Amino acid sequence: MRYQVTTDAGVDPETGRRRQTRKRFRTEKEARDYLSSTTADVARGLHVSPSKLTVGHAVQDWLQTQRVKPSTLAAYTAALRPVVERFGDTPIQKVTKADIEGLVHDLRVGADGAKTWKATSINPMLARLRAVMADLQAQGTLARNPAALVKPLGKERIEYKILTDAQVSALNTAIKQDRMEHVWRLALLGLRRGELAGLKWDSVDLEEKMLTISRNRISVGGRVIEGTPKTGTSARVLPLPDDVVALLRRARTRRKEEQLAAGESWVGDGEYLASDRWGRPLHPGNLSQSWRAMLARHGIPHVRLHDARHTCASRLLAEGVDAATVAAWLGHASAAVTLAIYAHTTPDRLKSAAAVLDASSS
Repeated sequence: MRYQVTTDAGVDPETGRRRQTRKRFRTEKEARDYLSSTTADVARGLHVSPSKLTVGHAVQDWLQTQRVKPSTLAAYTAALRPVVERFGDTPIQKVTKADIEGLVHDLRVGADGAKTWKATSINPMLARLRAVMADLQAQGTLARNPAALVKPLGKERIEYKILTDAQVSALNTAIKQDRMEHVWRLALLGLRRGELAGLKWDSVDLEEKMLTISRNRISVGGRVIEGTPKTGTSARVLPLPDDVVALLRRARTRRKEEQLAAGESWVGDGEYLASDRWGRPLHPGNLSQSWRAMLARHGIPHVRLHDARHTCASRLLAEGVDAATVAAWLGHASAAVTLAIYAHTTPDRLKSAAAVLDASSS
């Protein structure tokens, strides 16, 4: 003899059929214990009806409801890709904390020969997965959010490379021999790579010596996406130093000369400051490659293009420019962000500090 407990969750609005589940037990006690547990879960709002919704479809549904910029949506999609690859066909109700922990572990160690992921990539994935599951929990599809039980990884200390004063001087000399000199000089003014790639000539006012930063071009998931800057405070108008104005005037003249020389081979409109000899805007990745090649040609130690931004921030702070002004120059939300991230030191600064503390000079 076997005992059966039937639960009824009403009529399915999509099929018109009653949503019932049946579980059988060997003893009356097991059946009654299950019934009591289920009844208690219903009373606490923890009981959910079985669902065949897969992780893949759940992620897709969630992404379609996000009202964010295309670049942000692309970043969300890229962040959740390992989740879909691992659990795509799995009913989301069956995904456990242990499953998610296993995914995090495999990403960290690069299981099966895959590339390793750092905390800066894993934590956004966890954040997005928590959001997906929280939404389903609010809808009553999930009783609990297992992703919320997985702790984010600790932040890894990032050692930024900052150019010394001598290297900055050498770089300023080197870029004068490069057709991209105006772009590299703007990089040393602290612009992000996406901002450099998105700059158009209509953003440059050479008469007033002002630069308007109002768009960016970034690469996400293999696609180049153009939109507004990273954050609301990233959009800004900066006064241009005289030497940069001179470089921009020369670059604009060079662009016209290249267009004439290219003739029918001119395929772009040449409206981007970072463009090739045929008027086409440079891919953000190619911008970084060109930067590395320029450094190598002039024997300057390799630093990332973004490290030019760090160098700019550190130099401004070291020269006594207040943090609030530096934050506005870089497009940060606050001075606290600037001080927390970009207040780096260099060997030159350490030597200066040592000179201040030198007892023999007093």
